[in-house]
Amino acid sequence: MGDVVKFPVNSIEINGKIIPKPNSRFDYQMILREFLTQEDYEEVLVCIMDKDYYKELEDEQLKNIVNEYFSFSM
Repeated sequence: MGDVVKFPVNSIEINGKIIPKPNSRFDYQMILREFLTQEDYEEVLVCIMDKDYYKELEDEQLKNIVNEYFSFSM
């Protein structure tokens, strides 16, 4: 058998819902808005805007979300 061809993933599943894979920071932010609690969403936004808040953030999952946000181009 030959090499496996990997096709680009155009969608992701979150909580059983299929959504288009985000292509930008804005797209990613809109997904966060839909799936995070208001408190977590606001905390992520503050950490995106202020590196001191990010440094103090103890929730590793939210830190990963912030890091992922910056992996997208503007």
